Amino acid sequence: DAKPGGSLNVGLLVEPPGLDPFHQAADARIRLTVLMYQGLFYESPDGKAAPLLAESVEQSPDRLAYTVRLRAGVKFHTGQPMTAKDVAYSYNYIRDPKNGSPGAGDFAMIQSIEAMDERTVRIVIAAPNAALPMTLGNKYGGVVPAGYFDAPDAKTKLNRTSVGTGPFKLAEFKPTSNVTLQRNPDYWAPGV
Repeated sequence: DAKPGGSLNVGLLVEPPGLDPFHQAADARIRLTVLMYQGLFYESPDGKAAPLLAESVEQSPDRLAYTVRLRAGVKFHTGQPMTAKDVAYSYNYIRDPKNGSPGAGDFAMIQSIEAMDERTVRIVIAAPNAALPMTLGNKYGGVVPAGYFDAPDAKTKLNRTSVGTGPFKLAEFKPTSNVTLQRNPDYWAPGV
């Protein structure tokens, strides 16, 4: 029987060059940051996009607009609640080529993302594309607090602290030595 608590030590063959899920494309980074940063959806065991930070999604009849209702009670590792404004900020940041995210190409199908209210985001795409939900949960689909990257040291700070919504927080990252994650006591899913 599985029991909560304890520690797990895992060896990685390749060290992540950094822990920034918006600017770092390395697979070694992704293996760790999916535990700290979450997107609207995730890939379920049957290979389909399933809601994660999203509670529900409605698609317009022309398949160009997605209205996503966000899960209630989600908090960032900073303690602040996650809102639609944070989702719109994060995905608009990624898709803006000036910001240098390797995920910008994945988000090129998106024409606009806007917060409709505290828990609703509307995403409009240029042409019907069934890959959108999976894109909103892929390796670049994490959500951070709105305005996070306004700070000049924001990118490097992600190697010292995590600001995601995931079940684990960054406790320590010592390049060429170790990465330590700790349980997020405020995680939105009970029993995790």
